[in-house]
Parts: sequence; structure tokens; C-alpha cells
Amino acid sequence: MESKLLLLLTKIFHIALYALFYTGIIMRYTMGNIPHLLTAARILMAVDLELWYVQSLRFMISHSYLGPKLLMIKAMTRDLAAFLYIIFVFITAYGVVSRSMIMHNKVEFSIYGIFSGIFYTPYSFLFGGSDKVLEGK
Repeated sequence: MESKLLLLLTKIFHIALYALFYTGIIMRYTMGNIPHLLTAARILMAVDLELWYVQSLRFMISHSYLGPKLLMIKAMTRDLAAFLYIIFVFITAYGVVSRSMIMHNKVEFSIYGIFSGIFYTPYSFLFGGSDKVLEGK
């Protein structure tokens, strides 16, 4: 059962690679004169290129020198993802609590206002950017 699921996910990954590439090409050459769509096409093609690079790493796992190192990187990436999740939870918790206590009536009710108040300010505060953070500006 697990191998069928892995095979299905692999096929979906391969289809997604080609779909992203052709979608990016179509957007680039048919709607390239619209700046927003050109930027979206470039982003799609950059993500597609990155996924092709990840796909090419599958061939290096069988190499006797690089294979074990790639497996170590995979294990470290899993640990890093868990760490980033914990950091995300703490930054979100701090952002919600601090913004609700400091700026309870000043946060504009839009997606940008909410996310910049909750995520950007505590993130910059984490790295020492404390200018006027505590005053609510």
C-alpha cells in the first residue's frame, strides 16, 4: 500500500513539473506584456527549475560519496522544519498578544495590516529591530 502511494505521489510530482513549466512558458509568451503576469511567470519558472534540481538529486543518492551526505541533509531538513514550526508558533503567539495589548484599536482590518502587525513586527523585534515597536508605531 505504501509503495503504491509513493508511486502515485511520484507521478503527481512529475506531472506538476511539466505543468509548471508549460504554464510558465504560456504565461511568459502570451501575456508577457503585462508586468504582473510576467512576474508570476518568472516565479513559476523559478519554482519549476528548483523542483527539477530537487528531482536531479535522486540520481545522486546512489553515488557512494554523495549518497550518505544527502541522507544526512534530509534528516537535518526534517529537524529544521520542526524547529521552524516551533519558532513560527512562538512568533505568532507573541505577535498576537503584543499587538492586542499595545495596539488594540489601531490595527487596520486588512490582510496586510493583520499579517504585518502579527508577523513582521515580532520578527524584526526578534533580531533587534526594536525602534518604536513597543510604542505601537
